[in-house]
Amino acid sequence: MFAYKRFAIVAIALATVLVSCWLLLSYRLPGNTHFWQSLQNAGHAILFFAIAFVFSALLAATRYKNKPFHIAFVVLVASLVFGGLVELIQGFIGREPSWSDMWLDAQGAIAGICVYLALFTRRVSRIVATVLAAALLFNSLSLPIRWLIAEHQRGQCFPVIADFENRWLSMFVDGRSKAKAKIVPTPTIWANNKSGRVLSVEFGRGRWPSVVFYELEPDWSAYNNFVFEAYNPQATPVTLSLRITDKSYSRKYSDRFNAQLELVPGYNEIKIPLARISQLKSGREMDLSQVDELIVFTGKQTPPVTLYLDHFRLE
Repeated sequence: MFAYKRFAIVAIALATVLVSCWLLLSYRLPGNTHFWQSLQNAGHAILFFAIAFVFSALLAATRYKNKPFHIAFVVLVASLVFGGLVELIQGFIGREPSWSDMWLDAQGAIAGICVYLALFTRRVSRIVATVLAAALLFNSLSLPIRWLIAEHQRGQCFPVIADFENRWLSMFVDGRSKAKAKIVPTPTIWANNKSGRVLSVEFGRGRWPSVVFYELEPDWSAYNNFVFEAYNPQATPVTLSLRITDKSYSRKYSDRFNAQLELVPGYNEIKIPLARISQLKSGREMDLSQVDELIVFTGKQTPPVTLYLDHFRLE
């Protein structure tokens, strides 16, 4: 009987390790949006929760069953070592090791151990262990939850693309290549803007300082115009470039919409017909039901220039 029990423990442990290695090193969730990527990362915590709980339960079935805290320590150390080895292996198979993944591994392992301890400790300790496990799992899942809410808000607010009053929409906006983008109170010089917040962008000395609006609500086909507003506080005009792509974009300059926009000092409203946007120099017609990305950028700015942007929308 003892031999069968030992065989079962070893078999379950080996199967857990093999399945975990496959999930960590090979498996990929189907989507490539920020939600799916963050959920893929959060999966580390869920997986290590399961690993830690299973191994704690297996050790509890051995002669160490009356030493729950000893088991907890051994399982925690083993989980962290296993997680570290997985990250090292990733460096040799074309993927990047990540400290954030290690932190998620640790959160999941501690949560799994806490659930195990909740089964073997007294009432007060059981409550503490359960609450700690729930808090760790919620924290590890908080980012994909935020992205899921942001995606829902993006759909609810459409045809508004970004207005910077809604923090969820602002999650899909990012400054790149020496463009410092931040949401600020509407400057007093922009007197006709009644919103409370706008996007302030300092276009700096990068090659193409830019602001990227990604993971757009894709179907623009029911609308006529793309519109946004800008305020140029400089005393001279600033040329702002606009780039819009769809999901069939071939990475060629002629296969995307490009425009040079001269922003005069003060207030500017930019309105571009979608019929114009859809006609590409490559000869292809942009699929307005599959719009993918919007970028505004400048050339290298010496010295840097600041623009205020707001109310990106379709009409």
